Order: sequence, then structure tokens, then C-alpha cells
Amino acid sequence: MPRLVFLGSGSIIPSKTRFSSGILVQTGRSENILMDIGPGVIEKLRRLNLNVTTISYVLVTHL
Repeated sequence: MPRLVFLGSGSIIPSKTRFSSGILVQTGRSENILMDIGPGVIEKLRRLNLNVTTISYVLVTHL
């Protein structure tokens, strides 16, 4: 079953308690899709023990 993991929902400047926006979609088929990554998202992945090498796709929705 697919799962959404909100890696952050704060502003562009991360703080100690809120990371910049980022969403990880775990498809349930060994695929991880990272969407809208902002500053601090890689740190949040590390804290969740998710290695960046497990990311299958990166979706950029805006620049």
C-alpha cells in the first residue's frame, strides 16, 4: 500500500523544529519518490534512517 511521508512543512528556511517542505511517496513496490525537496529534507531522511540511495525518482514541481 502506498504511503506518504511528510518530511517537512515549514518555510524555505528550516528551523530546529520544522524542516522545509518535502514529501516522500513510498509506493509499496520498492520505489521511493521524493517531491518538492527543500533545505533540510536530506537531514530529515537521515533522521528517519532512509538512505538517499533508496530514492527511485525525484519529482520537481516548480523552480
